[in-house]
Parts: sequence; C-alpha cells; structure tokens
Amino acid sequence: MALLVFSIGGVADAAAQLVADSVAHGHTGHWGTLLRAGALLTGAVSSAGIVFYGGLSERIVSEHQHGKRAAPVSEVLRTLPWVSLLVADVVVIAISVGLTLLLVVPGLVAFTLISLTGPVIVMERAGVAGSLVRSARLVWPRFWLTVRVVTIPVLVESAALHALYVVGLPHPFLAGAAYEAALGVTIGALVGLAEATLAIDLVSLNPRPAPSP
Repeated sequence: MALLVFSIGGVADAAAQLVADSVAHGHTGHWGTLLRAGALLTGAVSSAGIVFYGGLSERIVSEHQHGKRAAPVSEVLRTLPWVSLLVADVVVIAISVGLTLLLVVPGLVAFTLISLTGPVIVMERAGVAGSLVRSARLVWPRFWLTVRVVTIPVLVESAALHALYVVGLPHPFLAGAAYEAALGVTIGALVGLAEATLAIDLVSLNPRPAPSP
C-alpha cells in the first residue's frame, strides 16, 4: 500500500514541481490559470494520499498491537474523517513553515508538538483545534523521543527532496517521481508507522478524562 500511495504521490508532486517552475519562469503562456489549478489539484492528491496512509497505519498498528479487528482498505477509505485530517494537515504545515521562516528552532518545536495531530484525530475523532492541543499535551512529556522518532526522519526526507530539485536532471519529471516514490516507500512509510505507534501508546498511557455527569 505504501508503494501505491507514495508512487501516486511522487507523480503528483513531480508534476506540481514542474508546473511551479514553469509559472515562476513565466513559461506558461495562456495556460497559466489552468496550470495553477492543476498544481493545486496534484498537491491535493498528494496530501490525500499521505492522510490516507496515516489513517491506514493507525489501523494496522491497532490491529497488531491491540487485537482490534483487521479493517479492509475500503472501510478505512470510507470511515476516515477526511475533512478534519486534510484541514489539520494544512494547519500543521502552515504553523510549522510560518514559524520556521521566522526562527528555525520555534518552527521545529511547534512541528514536534503538533506532529501527532493526525493520529489523534483518527483515534479520538476530535476536532482539529482540540487535536492540536491534545497532540501537544501528549508530546510534551516525551518531547525528545518524538524528535528522534518523527521530527528528525521528516527533516531527512525534506532535505533529500530539496536536494533533488536543486540538482539539474535530464528528465526531471521521471526522476522526481521515482525519487519521491522511493523516499516515500522508505522514510515516509516508516515515519507513518512510527507516528501511529507513538500516538497509540501515548493515548493509551494518557486517556482523555471521562466527561463529568
């Protein structure tokens, strides 16, 4: 499943990168608006794939570690809280990138604290704002563990992706798609499983208090 999801994501990201380069250099001609819409669409496809893989990872880890019923992929697709997960993905990226542009360390700290927002949404079916806060509360006592398990691998993957587009390639689309798919199947897949495992363990150790009668 990781091979399928990240291969599609790699093609979408490579296409979006080529479109972004064309727009930046003014090579779009009369197709500018259509290409920008295409870039947004490919970005959405990539984000949806990552969100789906995160939800699937949470279900797989729960099945193996906690004896839950194995759910078919079709059920995972049908039952994921897609809107909350996609909104949370945008919010996490915006907060992390925004703070990183201002100061690197606060951005990395913020990303680490809210990195488990997606798994929390899948497990507890909470809203985006509540899940952001819940992620921070879960991560704070295990901050350095989360840095090692989630933040550092994500930084390695991001650095590897950046290096690809800095170097000129004879066939940038094919190379970009293959390279991103390979990174996704290795680092991305492992990060997804690590996030799910860490979130499940932290939630089980710190359950939400029962509502007062």
